[in-house]
Amino acid sequence: MSKIKFCLPEFMAIAAVALVLNLWVLFSLFIENTTVLGLGYDYVLRFVSTGGASLAGAYFAFKLNSSKSKTETESKEAEKVNIALLNIYAQTAVVREVRFDLRNEYIFAEAFFNKLNGFYNPNISIPAGELSSLLVHNPNTVSKLIHSQNLYLQLLDSISKRNDFYTKKIEPSLSNISGPRDINLLKNAVPQSVHEDAVNWIDIIKTQAEWAEKELLLAFENLRKLAIEIYPKYKFINVQT
Repeated sequence: MSKIKFCLPEFMAIAAVALVLNLWVLFSLFIENTTVLGLGYDYVLRFVSTGGASLAGAYFAFKLNSSKSKTETESKEAEKVNIALLNIYAQTAVVREVRFDLRNEYIFAEAFFNKLNGFYNPNISIPAGELSSLLVHNPNTVSKLIHSQNLYLQLLDSISKRNDFYTKKIEPSLSNISGPRDINLLKNAVPQSVHEDAVNWIDIIKTQAEWAEKELLLAFENLRKLAIEIYPKYKFINVQT
């Protein structure tokens, strides 16, 4: 049923053109009978039938092309939404990996023993600019999507800066300790400023990861709901987030 409805404009255009052609043939046969109409009507009826057929054909051709163009545009826009949804899910997986790496409740241990060397891909991006067509329908959804992207990128930037800090400040302090690295020994071995900064970085990253996951999940649900409302003929990915 959906396929028939999808092709309805094409069927209507063909039927309309066929109807006009039939009328043109009937008019042609009718005006051949000069006993019914005068010769002057011959030219008038031929002009009307030919002109009507041309105008009707042009009109329905225009409608057909317009329908196809609209369908192609919607298909491309729906594809962009699906790509965006997939990338949001991939970003959520990254954030959850960060949170899993920092699951230790003892923040001092995370600050000095966790290098956060997981693969956090900064190239997973959302084509927010390509989703500008959705702004007309719900600018708030697009705005929240951009906000979730900013939180994700801020998290990756914090991880990058913290890893740089770890390499330059923490590892040199750890290298001065011989034998097993005891937490109490570490507290006495590293400068107070390094100790405080190391703990602060972990605290910041944990907070950012929590916010980013929440906003990404919300952006995913809102974007998918809006896409289904605007493009009901298309399917959009739905994953267990």
